[in-house]
Amino acid sequence: MKAVLMELSRIMPPHATAGMSVDWSEVADAWGVNFPIDYREFVATYGAGVIENYLVVLTPEVDPGGQSTGGMIEETETARDLWDDADRDPGVMADATSQQLIAWGVNSTADLLCWLTVGDNPECWPVLVYGRGEDVWRQYPPGMVEFLCRVFTCDVPEGSLSGKALWRNGRPRFLTFEEQRRLKDLGRDPWA
Repeated sequence: MKAVLMELSRIMPPHATAGMSVDWSEVADAWGVNFPIDYREFVATYGAGVIENYLVVLTPEVDPGGQSTGGMIEETETARDLWDDADRDPGVMADATSQQLIAWGVNSTADLLCWLTVGDNPECWPVLVYGRGEDVWRQYPPGMVEFLCRVFTCDVPEGSLSGKALWRNGRPRFLTFEEQRRLKDLGRDPWA
């Protein structure tokens, strides 16, 4: 486990049933790219779910025909549709195109968190955030897990995400979709 994922696990401990197994070679065939190692480790440790009832972490799904399906491809298509019409912060690569975007997260304030899939090394893909409220794309250093750690520790500019649910949150919680359902079935509010 990379040090940054260990740091995230310290800040946001995964619950006992968190984590999921993914056939990453099948995903690579469907998407045409390998996903970053830190993201694959995040999925193995946490799985698909929600942080603080605010940020949904998307995971890739592949249908029986080998095609991308589910929320990740849907949010990726949304990001690609928004790319040309939204403003871009001066730090965003000037020659980036919409087809280089892959969404890995979406939050309850309708921000989109993506990778900009430039180059052959997914470990070097910058994180792009589309701020729905400002209608602007901003670029951050590579690493989905690193980005989350930086949000939790306030090491990114305030307002990097439209909402404040994760900002200065010293002990954010992650729940898989299954754990949320289990708690609801028990009559409990998963986020209380």
